Amino acid sequence: MTSQPTATATTPRATAITSRPLEPTRYTRYVNLDVLRALALVGVFIVNIGFLTFTIDGPVSTAVMNAENLLLHDKSRTLLSLLFGASAALMWARGATRTLLWRRYAVLFAVFGVVNLLFFPADILTHYALIGALFVIALPWLMSGSRARPLCVAAGFAGLEILTRTIAPPVLEFGGALLTDSSSLWTARAVIAANQLWTGLVLQGPWTAAAFAVGIWLTRRLIHTGSAAPGSTSQRRSLLLAAGGIAVAALGHIAQSRLTFTGNEAAAGMPPLSTAAWLAAGFGGALAYVGLISLLIERNGTAARLLTQLAPLGRLTLTAYLTSTFVFVLILYTGPADGLPLAGGLALMTALWIAFAVLAPIWFRSHRYGPAEWLWRTLSAGRNPDDSHRSGRSVAE
Repeated sequence: MTSQPTATATTPRATAITSRPLEPTRYTRYVNLDVLRALALVGVFIVNIGFLTFTIDGPVSTAVMNAENLLLHDKSRTLLSLLFGASAALMWARGATRTLLWRRYAVLFAVFGVVNLLFFPADILTHYALIGALFVIALPWLMSGSRARPLCVAAGFAGLEILTRTIAPPVLEFGGALLTDSSSLWTARAVIAANQLWTGLVLQGPWTAAAFAVGIWLTRRLIHTGSAAPGSTSQRRSLLLAAGGIAVAALGHIAQSRLTFTGNEAAAGMPPLSTAAWLAAGFGGALAYVGLISLLIERNGTAARLLTQLAPLGRLTLTAYLTSTFVFVLILYTGPADGLPLAGGLALMTALWIAFAVLAPIWFRSHRYGPAEWLWRTLSAGRNPDDSHRSGRSVAE
C-alpha cells in the first residue's frame, strides 16, 4: 500500500512509516487512501440496498446481486474499517495524542453515530467509534516494535470472530421484554438501536477490530511519503498485495460455495469453517482493492488520472455517508411498503454519488474540509480549525 501525496514544495524521498513520530510537522494527503475511501463507501451503500427491503426479481436483478456478493459484500465494510485503522495510525505517527483521538471517537459516537442509529439500524459510525476508542489504548504498542504485531492482533480478533459467530446469537440479544403494544415509537427505536449496537459489537466487533489492526499494519509496512517509480519495491509490494488478496478471496468464495450451511447467522450459530470462509473472502477482497488501486495510482497512467478524480469524494466521506443515510431513512419511512425495486435503488444511489463526485471538487476549491468533517474537527479539538484552502495544508488521514 503506497501513497501518491499531494503536491508540496519538494517531494520527499520514499520512506516507509515505522513508528512515532513521523515528521509531525509535515502535512500530506495520501491520494490512494482518499480514492479507497470513496470506493469503499460507495460499495457499502450498494450493499445496504439489499438490506433495505428493495424488491429483487428477474434475471437481471439476480445477476446484479450475484455481482455485488462477489465484488462488494463484506469487502467494502472490511475496506472501510481498514481505512479507519490506517487513519488512526497516521494521526498517531504525526503526533496526535491519545486525548485528541479519544475526543474524535467520542464526538463521532455521540454527535453523529447515536442520532444516526436511532433512525438507521445499519449505522456504522457508533460501531467504528467504540472499536476505535478501544484501539487508542493499544495504539502506541501497535505502532512500535515488530511490524508483525498488528497482524498478530488481527489474527487474534479473526479467531474471536469465528468463536462469537459459533455461539447462538439470540442468547446475546436483550431488551425485547421492554417492548409492548403500548410502547412509544421512541422507546421502540431506542431499544432496537441499543440491541443493534450490542449485537453488532458482539458479532461484528472482532471483524472490525481485525480490519483496524490490518490497517495499522499496512500503514506501518507499506505506506510511503513519496511517489513510487515504475518497477520499484513499492509497486512490487502493491502487486503482491493485490495478487495475494485476490487469491485469498477466491479461496474464500470457493469454500463458501462448497459448505452446506445456509442458515441465517442472526438466528443460529455459524459453523467455524463458514465464518472462516467469510473472513477470507472479505479480507482478501479488501486487500486486493488496496493493492490494485495503489498500484494503478503509482503507475501514474490513464487509470491513475481517472481514479484520482474520486479523491475529493474520499475527503467528503462523513458528509456523504450522513446525506446518503438521510435518503435511505426517507425511503424507509415514506417510500412504498415493499421498498423500491433493485433497479430504482441503484439508480437513486448512482445519481446521489455522481452529484457528490461533481460537487466535491468544487467545494474543496475554497475549503479544506467537508461540512460534517469540519464540525467533527471543531468539536474534537475544541476550536475552529483553519478551513481556508489558502493555507495549502492537508492533514494525512
